[in-house]
Amino acid sequence: GDRIIPKPFDMNKPIPNCELGNQSIGSLLFFLSDSNLVSDISNSSISFDRGATVAAAYGSSAVQLKFKQEHRDLGVIPTQLGSRLASIYETKPNSFGQEIFDNWLATLRDTIVDKQPFGRAS
Repeated sequence: GDRIIPKPFDMNKPIPNCELGNQSIGSLLFFLSDSNLVSDISNSSISFDRGATVAAAYGSSAVQLKFKQEHRDLGVIPTQLGSRLASIYETKPNSFGQEIFDNWLATLRDTIVDKQPFGRAS
């Protein structure tokens, strides 16, 4: 499925346990954008139609969302090359990523009609 790092988030916040050293998400995203591994970090978005059912997950958190109205999220989206490169690496969830995911879910409370953990009927 589509991957996105939904905005807003603190661009100056360091990424915990970053294998490239002490890097903020902003500096890493600038590098990834400059290398054409993520789309334009200022204008990228993903849209969900009214009535759409979407699976969203980060780490061990996974939910199914049903949108009661059309919705658009700005965020960072990998390019096709970025997605292919990411697929060869082991996913390592961290507290910052979980914070971004949880904050994004909180922003949807007026937009979704239903939120269920994976595995339940909506």
